[in-house]
Parts: sequence; structure tokens; C-alpha cells
Amino acid sequence: MAKNRSYLRLACIIGVLLVAAFMRLWEISKIPPGLHDDESYHLLQAQAILAGKSLPIFITGNNGYEAMVVYLVAIPLAIIGPITWAGRLAMGMAGVVGVATTIRCGNEMFPRRQVGTFAGLVLATLMWNIDFSRFGSQPILAAVIAAGGMAAVWRAIRTGRRWAYVAAGVYLGLGLYAYVAYRIFLFIPAGALAAIWVTRRLARRDDHLPVLVGGLLAGGTALLVFAPLGVFFWQHPDMFLNRFQETTVPLTAQASSVKTLLSNARIAFGSLFFMGDANWRHNFAGRPALDVVQAVFFLLGLVATLWRWPQPQSWTLWLWLVVGFVPSIITEENPHFGRTIVVTPALALLVALGIDLALKWIPKRVGGWAVGLALILSIVLTTLEYFGVWASRPEVFDAFEGQLAWAGRALRSAPAGATLYAVPLQPPGYDYPEFGATADYLLGPTGKANLRTYKGQSCLVAPFETSSPATYAIRTDEDHTTLPALKAAFPAGTYAQLALLGDKPDTIVFQVPPGQTAQATVTVSKSVVFGDLVDLVGYTLDTATPRAGGQIHLTAVWKAASLSKVPYKIFLHLIGPPKADGNIVYGQADQQPCADSYPTWWWRPGELIIDTYALQLPADIPPGTYSLQIGWYKDPNVDPSGTRLQAVDATGQPLGDSVPLEDILVLTSEP
Repeated sequence: MAKNRSYLRLACIIGVLLVAAFMRLWEISKIPPGLHDDESYHLLQAQAILAGKSLPIFITGNNGYEAMVVYLVAIPLAIIGPITWAGRLAMGMAGVVGVATTIRCGNEMFPRRQVGTFAGLVLATLMWNIDFSRFGSQPILAAVIAAGGMAAVWRAIRTGRRWAYVAAGVYLGLGLYAYVAYRIFLFIPAGALAAIWVTRRLARRDDHLPVLVGGLLAGGTALLVFAPLGVFFWQHPDMFLNRFQETTVPLTAQASSVKTLLSNARIAFGSLFFMGDANWRHNFAGRPALDVVQAVFFLLGLVATLWRWPQPQSWTLWLWLVVGFVPSIITEENPHFGRTIVVTPALALLVALGIDLALKWIPKRVGGWAVGLALILSIVLTTLEYFGVWASRPEVFDAFEGQLAWAGRALRSAPAGATLYAVPLQPPGYDYPEFGATADYLLGPTGKANLRTYKGQSCLVAPFETSSPATYAIRTDEDHTTLPALKAAFPAGTYAQLALLGDKPDTIVFQVPPGQTAQATVTVSKSVVFGDLVDLVGYTLDTATPRAGGQIHLTAVWKAASLSKVPYKIFLHLIGPPKADGNIVYGQADQQPCADSYPTWWWRPGELIIDTYALQLPADIPPGTYSLQIGWYKDPNVDPSGTRLQAVDATGQPLGDSVPLEDILVLTSEP
């Protein structure tokens, strides 16, 4: 048996080295890609702490959250500087501590056995844990402190020493500064202590009173640790339940709510074996929490706890598993691996119990090798799946807001005071007109204020006269039109191609020196002023004689005159003789500038917007001559009035709200 265990230890060491090697190699690529807004917000708060601007006990912004993560992130920021992965480094170190506390928890709950060692190995290679250990946000802290707290509780139970109960109270109290879902974890050590006290009293053992006294000592210590945060919540009660109220599913005393909870419980526990978290930021979307090897050992671990059901360790693990899933059961987006991450140490311990049981059941000659090979298989599959398949998925790039992080990294080399553009990139929505914390952290407040984005495939946005430099960041894998357009508009501009480490796209950074005037070529110069919003400079008609069922392609050059709090749309109409219903519009195209990616509340006065439109003709349009007309109106989704802008020509003569461009001869469709 000792020989088999030696083989198993060797296999475990090899597995850990393989994981470490892959982590080291792939760390160069900055996995996961991008930088999520939550991570950036933590970094900004950490910078404020280091600058002496605040020492928060609770973060009230970003929907409110516990402040421990911010103080931990401040440590690598203070040592290394404003790196983008400072939060991930801090949480990665926390993940390592979590493995250590899980090992200690296993050793305290199951002394003189290998359960703690196996549990540490399982947790270190559990995809759930790997994912959150490399995400620079707070959920992983809940698992770390939960494992450490339970280790301290069981140390106190085993030794009966009061200092151990005090240490347990400190651990349990600190968790309340870590993550909102941790609050429910406190029922687990409380339940374990209560169960042990009851069983010892029923057995008429004389050591039940020390457990009661120790539990009260631990609880009192936890309350003292929590006291500063408790005072804050007393003063701001809305912050205590804010996040909970935002995510909890509506429940009543009706039978339908019971059915909802039972259904959610089935989904939550089923995520261990069937359909896991669908959020790409938390998981390989839909992947079960456990792989096949881990699932088999987990079920064996459950068998082991059922076999020893009178033992308090079994009750503790069952309670840990059930209570840990409650935040996912009662909230939206079930299953949610972030809210239930406190169960990961319990999962690792149950898998470890299964490994321990398998080594006892399998014949000695093959037991160590069989279990060791199974664990290596699990480690290799998880490593390849996370660092290879998951990391390269475009959904992960989007989930971690990779486009915005890509733009910020590319534009940080721009000259001071430069006007910044990133293409192709969608702008923020009308109801949220500012970019999030990612742009703020990567570019600073001034750089973020100077940043504009749009779809470069559809248009070109350029400052008409560059009193200050302008810098464009272009993703070459998605946009092949912006660079030629910029070369034509700014012949004196220079560009360089970059490969952004850790993100997939290659990037071109185009620099426009100050003192340049944008060159915009049009076939028809036409000066029209639409209200005080925008001027038409001219246009190019690419399809002079379209056929029925075809398209009319138009490129218009606009010069922004002012901002508009209400977004406006451009309409392009093909006007002909009245139809039977009186309608004179035979074709139309309506959109906000740049294929809805550069709204009028987003542009800068004085910019040129070189926009393209495609007007689809109906297949049954009669051949003949039609008038192509253009104009602007308020977006009805924001202003139901849909008011059109009145236009005047260069001499100030009114043109109405629909300006004719050209007469179009429409031919019959191809025979």
C-alpha cells in the first residue's frame, strides 16, 4: 500500500508541474483576454486608496460591494505600478492561498489521512477555481476565507483551545468584507458547532459545554471584526440588501414559488454533472462543474459520507454543499458559479474522500496507478480546455470586454491631448453615454473623454482640421476599409502595425499630425444646412441606373455642426408618383450615422462623417424616373414625435425637410 501511495504522490507531483508549466507559458498571453469593467473598477478604487483619496470600508459605486478586493489589488499596484493584470495577480495569489487553506481544512477535518492533500490537488485543477483565480474580481475570496474559516473551526473543535475559536471568529468575520454571497456561509460553521454540541450533550459527554462556550467566543469575535462594516450598514441600510434585491427571483408564499425554488435547486445541483454556468466569464459556457473523473470521485465521496453518516464531518460537508448553492437557487442566472463559489472547497473535499475510498477499495497493485492516471487525465483535460479551447473562444473575448481593452491598450501610445478613435467598436448605449471603468483605467479620465468609436466598415469619422493630433486604433481582422480611407483623407498621416499581447487581433495605429485638413472626395458638391445640427458637404452616387430589385449605393459627406441630446436618424427616400394607397415612397433606408454606431450625441462639432447607405428597391417597382431625397429626423425610439430637421441651402433659401439629390432612372429587372 505504501508503494502504491508513493506512485500516487509522484503522479500528483507530475500533474501539478504540468499545470504550472502551462500556466507559466500561457501567462504570457494574458489569459483571459480583455479587461472586464468590474476588474477595472477595482483597479481605479485601488489607485484612489494608494493616492490617499479614500479608505473605504464598503464600495458604494458599481452597485455596491465589499472592499477587501480593492485593498488586495492595491498591493501589486503599489509594488509593480499601473499594470492591467494587477487585479488578476492579486486574485491569483488568493487562489493559491485558497488551495493551502483547503489542504489545512482537510487535515483538520480528517487528521492522519491524505484527504487534505488530495483536496488541494483537486481544487488547484478544478476549472471552476482556475477561472475565478484568474479573474480580477472578488468571488474567489469567498472560497478562500470559507476554507480557512472551516479549518479554524475544526481546529478549535479538535483541540478545544479558546485561541483557536478566536481565530475561527476572525476568519469568519473577515469573510463579510470579501463577497456578498459569503454571508450565507456563516450558517455552515454555526450549524456544525450546533450539531456537535447537541450530539455531545445527548451522549452525556462532559465536553459539550466547551463547544458551546467556544462557539459563543467565535461568534462574538466575528461580530467584533464585522462591527465597522456593521456600523456602515446601520447608517446605509440600502447598501446591505442592494445587490440581493437586484438579483433575487420574486418569491411569494404560493405553490408556484415552491415549484420555482425546487426547479432552481434541481438546476443548481445538476450543474455539477450536466449543464453548468452559461456565462463565458465564469465557465466554458454550459460545461458541468466537474469533469468525468472528478464526478466519479465526488459520487464516491458522497458514498463515504453516507457510510459514516453519524460523523459530524459528514454533516458539515452536506450542509456546506446545500447552503453554498442557496445564492444561486434564489437568484437569477441560475446556475451562477460566482455566487456559489463557497462550495468549491467542499467539492474538493468530497472528491478527495472519493479518492481516498477508491484507494482502499481498488486492489493494492493497481490502485495507486489507476487513481494517479485518472487524476493526471483530469488535470491535462482541464488545462487544455481552459488555456487552449476556452481562452481562444471569441465569446470569452467579448465577455471580458476585449474590444474596449484592446482599444485602450493600443491608444495609450497616443500623443498627449490627441483626439482618439477606435474602429470597429460599438459605442455605449444612449441611456449610458459614457464608457465604463475599463477605458477610464487604461486611458485615464482625459483619454476616455477624447475617445470615440464607430464601425469603420460603414463610414469614416475624421476631424476636419486637426489643431491637435489624432490617433486611430484599427483592428485589422475586422476592418479592411478604414486604413485606405484614412490614407486618402490624411496623406501626411503615418501608421504602424502592432500585435497586442494576449489579445487576438493585430492592430494598426494611424497617427494624424496637427495642422492637417481632411480630404474628402465627392462627385457632387452640394451645400445644405440641416437645422443647427449638421451640414451636407456633397455626395457620390455609386448606382446611377439601378434595376428593380437592386440597390442604390450612396456615399454622403457630412460636417457635424453641434451635439444633440436626442439622437437623429438619416432617411434616404426614393420618391415617385402616388400609389393606389397614396404613398409616394418606393424605397427607403433609415439609420443613425455609421450604421447606427456613431449617434449625433456622440460626435464632435467640426468632424467629417463620410457615411455610406444602401437603399433596396422593391422587385415590383415600375420602371421610370424617381427622385432620391435625403433628410434627418429625431429617433422615434427616444422622441416619439420623429420631428424632421428643416434644411436651407448655401444662400439661406429654405429647402423643406426632405432635400432632393438626383433623379434616378430605374430600369426593369434582369430578364
